Amino acid sequence: MSAKDHKNNISTSALAKELGIPSRELFLLLKDLGWMKRHGDAWVLTAKGEFEGGSYANSEKYGRYVVWSRDVLEHRSIKNLPADLVISASSLGKVFSVSGRYMNHVLAELGWLTPGIKGWRITPAGEALNGEQVEDEETSIPYVKWPLKVIEEHALCCALENSYGQLGKAAANDKGYVQGVDGHYFSTLEEVAICNWLYFAGITHSCGRKLPLEQEFYSDFYLPEGNVYIEYWGDKGGSGVLSNMLKRKSIYEENTWKLIEVTKDDIANLDHVLPRELLKHGVTVY
Repeated sequence: MSAKDHKNNISTSALAKELGIPSRELFLLLKDLGWMKRHGDAWVLTAKGEFEGGSYANSEKYGRYVVWSRDVLEHRSIKNLPADLVISASSLGKVFSVSGRYMNHVLAELGWLTPGIKGWRITPAGEALNGEQVEDEETSIPYVKWPLKVIEEHALCCALENSYGQLGKAAANDKGYVQGVDGHYFSTLEEVAICNWLYFAGITHSCGRKLPLEQEFYSDFYLPEGNVYIEYWGDKGGSGVLSNMLKRKSIYEENTWKLIEVTKDDIANLDHVLPRELLKHGVTVY
């Protein structure tokens, strides 16, 4: 069936244009509504999406794609965008350029939700903000959806504004050090990002811990669970940075201490890098 046969239908991209929002955002919103999902490199309809008027059209140029009846413009979930929009923590995080994992931990710290054995459960405080408890259709893992207007909550903005790589507004004190959300101070924003990640992941850690040696060497981070050290190899130390890094690495190797190395390129992907590396040393991140 071709698009020409669907005069009353509209593609998702065209729908986004009529709604005045970016196509990418609309796809994410339809995913959160449970109308569409990712399958490989393509977006496909769910049973709920088909029920709400979604169908498929074919194009010689674009192949199969999703179209919607124009009646969908009158659907409450679409008509009232963005005021009544309900989105997941993952999509909410995109507004602040944070990951869904990070956002959930921030929301938990605010007391709006709480971690379960699996997934997240809403609290009375979260319900007061019109958060909605739902379950993943495929895994039944619970999570919480939020009205888009929650981004205007002052408490949420304050909880995020001191996080490098998040809102990027961490400011140095008069000595040039930047404070993480748990009160630790660092000379670089990248170290703040690592510290904040560990804090929101609920991992006990110390900073600037002296290594058990006669020499004066201090680790960037030490995790009692798993007896793991983390070193950030960034643009610090002035001249001789490479030789200093190699010397420090040799100390860890000679003493067979567990070491996770983080580079500047890893900072934007801590949600992928750290859980993987920690698991290698027996530390599980939930």
